[in-house]
Amino acid sequence: MAVNVSHAHKNSAHTRGYVLLVEPDELIRELIRRWLSEEGYAICIPLDPAVNTHDDAPSLIIANVGSPAGGCRLLDSVRAVYAAPVLALSAWFRRGLGASSEVAHRLGVEQVLPIPCTREELLGAVRDAMHESS
Repeated sequence: MAVNVSHAHKNSAHTRGYVLLVEPDELIRELIRRWLSEEGYAICIPLDPAVNTHDDAPSLIIANVGSPAGGCRLLDSVRAVYAAPVLALSAWFRRGLGASSEVAHRLGVEQVLPIPCTREELLGAVRDAMHESS
């Protein structure tokens, strides 16, 4: 995955947290980056999510798991490098708390969120995964 690294206000006092974003789709990646930046989160988009090239540990990892098999490999490689909660995104996920909780437990992530999602759904899932209040 060849993408740019963005340190949007990473060292700012207004930063709500440092989020590592692993999203291969450029349009979705830019939309999520914009939504999170507007809410005060610092965003890092790694060239290789399995290699830590930053001094700061992320507060949260948001990863698009694409497919069930590929998602497990991606999550394992990211968890081997970072000790942060993970919010998994995928078009494979279905709406509904029962299925989402089961899938999140199986993947070993804080929460799952189906794509497409609204800005409010994403920000709510980020707050939940980071255990923030609204």
